[in-house]
Amino acid sequence: RALYDFTAENPSELSFKEDDLLYIQYKQCAGWFVGYLNGQVGLIPENYIQFMKNS
Repeated sequence: RALYDFTAENPSELSFKEDDLLYIQYKQCAGWFVGYLNGQVGLIPENYIQFMKNS
């Protein structure tokens, strides 16, 4: 779940809004995950998300 809005600064990043549910694929490097939202894939900053348990 997104904790804050994030606006991509380059084409490899993914923009999202607070409370969006993001699907994480894997950790890319320190501080960044690769994930997707609404059919788009991109980098997501780790400090902008909160992990949720699957129910």
